[in-house]
Amino acid sequence: NLEKNILKTLERTLKNEREKYEKFWTEFGKSLKIGIYNSIYSGENTADKLKDLLLFLSSKEGKLATLKEYVSRMPESQKEIYYATGTDKATIEKLPQMELLREKSIEVLYLTDPVDEFTIETLREYEGKKFHSISRGDLDLGDAESEEAKKETEDLAKANDDLIKDVKETLGDKIAEVKLSQRLRSSAVCLVADEAGPSLSMEQTFAEMNNPMFKARRILEINPHHELFAKLQKVHAAGKDSEEFKDYCDLLYTQALLIEGILPENPVAFAAKLAGVKATVCMPKVTPLMKINRTKALGAEVVLYGDVFDDALQRAYEIAAETGATIVHPFDDLTVATGQGSIAMEIVKELPTVDYILVPIGGGGLASGVSTLAKLLNPNIHVIGVE
Repeated sequence: NLEKNILKTLERTLKNEREKYEKFWTEFGKSLKIGIYNSIYSGENTADKLKDLLLFLSSKEGKLATLKEYVSRMPESQKEIYYATGTDKATIEKLPQMELLREKSIEVLYLTDPVDEFTIETLREYEGKKFHSISRGDLDLGDAESEEAKKETEDLAKANDDLIKDVKETLGDKIAEVKLSQRLRSSAVCLVADEAGPSLSMEQTFAEMNNPMFKARRILEINPHHELFAKLQKVHAAGKDSEEFKDYCDLLYTQALLIEGILPENPVAFAAKLAGVKATVCMPKVTPLMKINRTKALGAEVVLYGDVFDDALQRAYEIAAETGATIVHPFDDLTVATGQGSIAMEIVKELPTVDYILVPIGGGGLASGVSTLAKLLNPNIHVIGVE
């Protein structure tokens, strides 16, 4: 009776006092989600009792939504409940996997708590609608336009069969498969997990719990309409055994890792590959000698200026003005891919045409997604960074 009374009170509060319930959810929502997950082991019917009390941040107006609210807004043609995982709303919204769904105005639930995906996996479906991660398996929306795009991608895959096989062969067991992507729009590449097995975010959660046995089956998806793919085709045509082709394959894979917030398996080797990018890095005079030498070892010219980061940033802007650099503001519209988030790919379109680019970032200067793309798109580019 006590349990029934508590559940009825929560249901009534959710229905009649939404703001009050959302405050309760902020404090105790995780306990409800864990309760659903633990029902796997307890054998109790906890999931059915609690599923209508769940709240998830939604791409629709950026507000919290119940599963019932999400389903009520689904168009008739939509068969699944789509969700995305990430550390926060901003990171999720910059995921390349969001591009197609955003273009089609399809609502996505944002799962920002590590336990969220385990809760969803326990439920498996809601009111007959299965849950589908946008970073897992194929993203088949089932409409006529999607079917047409699917056919076009399949034709391109057949035409580039040797290239796809050679990228897979070059990357070896780092990935299970290479595919031409149907879901990407402006982004060059993304990493998804196979439908079977854990997702990439679940793999990271297990790893943080010192349980690295659960590995996602990684699939590298490449956008066949991106200029990077055209460059990859050109390098491949010159010889699949060339070091340049191998570097391109590795850099594309590493870029996909960084977008997912996963550090490269060998950061030192990755940094060495980026040493070909000409760079000037501005640092405060008080920067530790070890950090200065590390940056110089990557092939960068180091400019020491002022006593704090802001002084170095100001000097970087001065150099940018002197050289006519294109300025990218990561603090406003870019999360640099250094394992903390994802790169805003809209800047990629500018890179092939500029000789200088200012990337005012702190921590990780050269080993960023911007430098990776600069090397791929314009080997003569000069990156100006700040640390």
